[in-house]
Amino acid sequence: MTELKLIGITSENRRVYQIPRLFIRGRKIETLIIDPHFEKRHPYMNDEKIYYLVKKYLPYNEPKSAKKEGLWEYLVWEPLVYENEKKIHRLIACFHEIKTDFLGIVHCFRIKKSKYEKKN
Repeated sequence: MTELKLIGITSENRRVYQIPRLFIRGRKIETLIIDPHFEKRHPYMNDEKIYYLVKKYLPYNEPKSAKKEGLWEYLVWEPLVYENEKKIHRLIACFHEIKTDFLGIVHCFRIKKSKYEKKN
């Protein structure tokens, strides 16, 4: 049974989920908002996979990069691996400076494994 509970859809067609509390970078997150634009080019990705990656990696790992733009902070986490797929993913998320109880998912997709393979 999924821990994702759909509680709404925004006017921009973003899906809003209530999730069990996670602590990510010192923030208490209870809402996950997923932008669906990844579906056009990455049909293998879905909200369940994204939530799995968020729950498994984000509370325990610092992002690879972070960029502040106004009230938003955009963060990139990689390499992330979904269960036993052995495929590496990049997840781009955002935090709002004032509304701190949600995590926005901007994008999530596979990246080339060779970038993380050890060189001989």
